Amino acid sequence: MSTDFSDSMDVTTWTRCCNVTTIMSLFFVHDHTIIDINTANEFQVKEDTDHVIVKGVDSIISNEVVFWIGAIANAGLQPLLFILGAPGNILCAAVFYKLGLRERINLCVFALALVDLATITFTVFIAVEAALRDLLEVELNFFIQYFIGPLGFQYASMFVSTTIACERCFCVVSPFKAQRYIKTSTTAVIITVVTVVIVGAMCAFDGPTQKAVTVYDPVSNTTKSVVYYTDYYINNREIIDIFDIFVYSMFIPLVAIVVTVITTAITAVKLCHAVTWRDQTTTTVNIDTTKTRTSSKEVALTKMLIATSILFIVCVTPIIVVQMTMYFVKELNFNGRYVNLNDLLWVIISVLRMLNFSLNFYIYYNIGSKFRETLREMLRFRSFNKYKNNLSQQSFLVTKTL
Repeated sequence: MSTDFSDSMDVTTWTRCCNVTTIMSLFFVHDHTIIDINTANEFQVKEDTDHVIVKGVDSIISNEVVFWIGAIANAGLQPLLFILGAPGNILCAAVFYKLGLRERINLCVFALALVDLATITFTVFIAVEAALRDLLEVELNFFIQYFIGPLGFQYASMFVSTTIACERCFCVVSPFKAQRYIKTSTTAVIITVVTVVIVGAMCAFDGPTQKAVTVYDPVSNTTKSVVYYTDYYINNREIIDIFDIFVYSMFIPLVAIVVTVITTAITAVKLCHAVTWRDQTTTTVNIDTTKTRTSSKEVALTKMLIATSILFIVCVTPIIVVQMTMYFVKELNFNGRYVNLNDLLWVIISVLRMLNFSLNFYIYYNIGSKFRETLREMLRFRSFNKYKNNLSQQSFLVTKTL
């Protein structure tokens, strides 16, 4: 809803300010953008009805281009990936639960499916809300204010993905030591505790940083509601930025990528050696078929998890590159001249994140034969039970009629 203001209205000049890691919405007013809140105080921003003036910035990409790319991503691509990813993650969790959570790798993949499901759910809520706000001018700022903290599940997903890569590497390099020293119960406790800490800390630090304020556009002489920083963030900016920028945006993804790349490379090399050895042993006269079968299953499982690690590396690496570039190239920051290019990069990153959290099911199904067999068995069993129930109901109706 827009409001008309007279020339006598008292306004204050601002600079653009958006959360570095969690901005999910694009807001543009005629080639104008919001300004920096560094000089803001509690008297200037204290109510949702406050008004701020907008100021033009230089950019190599027009606002209109970035606006429509963001709108397509928020209204089309991310909801589509959610439609594909949510059922996929639910089926992944169901299959690996069926396979048994006493197996360490089943537990890890089960946890990853649940964390990814939570991530894409919170992300799509924010994306759809941004699309409604930008395309239909609906005054919606609920999810962007209150669902920022739960987006910490994306970093928990990075941790679980890295844990899976390490587990598989350890099992391939030294299977007996892995079985002896890494217990399933210990793994479950570690994943649970780390997930709670990561998500809880983000809810505590980032959760209360956003609120809705009113922005005045002098070109159209109207106002619109946008999300802005709260007094909580302004008063604790140094501490919050340490966790937000350096811990969550740089440290966790960087460590996850480095560890995953190293462990995946080691696993791939060891897997090639294992396949070569298996092929050589199958040509000998005395062959233990049981060991060969077990090796085949391990090889198939390892290939499947290597594929998911590659997907993780491809999708997360650009996030680190953009974050570090933003930190060292000030003009590309949210306060810089090339703010629209920054917005475009974050649109791409948001889509890559959704890809990473949505496509594991399709990798499991195409590569994992055991996964396919279990899924088909579960679906057949469900269909058979449904058919049997329908048949029983029909028989009861026939008997009752007679």
